[in-house]
Amino acid sequence: MKHRIHDGIDPQRIGIIGFSAGGAVSGGAAVRGQPAEIHIYAKGRHGFGTAHQGLPVDHWLDAFHAWLAQQGFVPQ
Repeated sequence: MKHRIHDGIDPQRIGIIGFSAGGAVSGGAAVRGQPAEIHIYAKGRHGFGTAHQGLPVDHWLDAFHAWLAQQGFVPQ
């Protein structure tokens, strides 16, 4: 069965982000030659999301937004 791309979704502009097990999935996708960045943080509670921890990982969302802007997904 052939997969149909949903109307309005550009298959060249799909991004993923992953934490914990999702990090393994997104990492696997990143090594398959598409534009990507990887940020690995030494410390952070499991499932922290955007909770402030007083650690460098607190700024992951800023780094993600900067990457989205660089790729043209959001205005700079």
